[in-house]
Amino acid sequence: MKQKRAPGGGRKPRGPFKENRARLSLRVTPDIRRALVAWAKARKLSLSQAAQSHLQKSLSRFFHPRPDIIVLTEMIARVIQDVERTTEAEWGQSINFLLTLMNPVNGSTTEPFSAILAPA
Repeated sequence: MKQKRAPGGGRKPRGPFKENRARLSLRVTPDIRRALVAWAKARKLSLSQAAQSHLQKSLSRFFHPRPDIIVLTEMIARVIQDVERTTEAEWGQSINFLLTLMNPVNGSTTEPFSAILAPA
């Protein structure tokens, strides 16, 4: 018969997760688990630590004192992703990308940013 571990006999949490005391069990789709495992491995975290990190980020958005800022940053991220898909360039790699992002109407890099913001 397999011997049961004594209470508190497992590995102790380390780093930013050392205060973990409460248990949480949940079921997820295989795709979510695979993505979470890959994310955890890339950051050298356990599956539990990766899940906790994502939950913390999600809850911080929900409880942020300025939800309008959260919405705006998510909108900016979506615009950047759309421009990256269209231009097939990463936003941080090219000044032309940033200029195009600042002027999405015609993609011109010659029009100054202030003219884009000025009322017509």
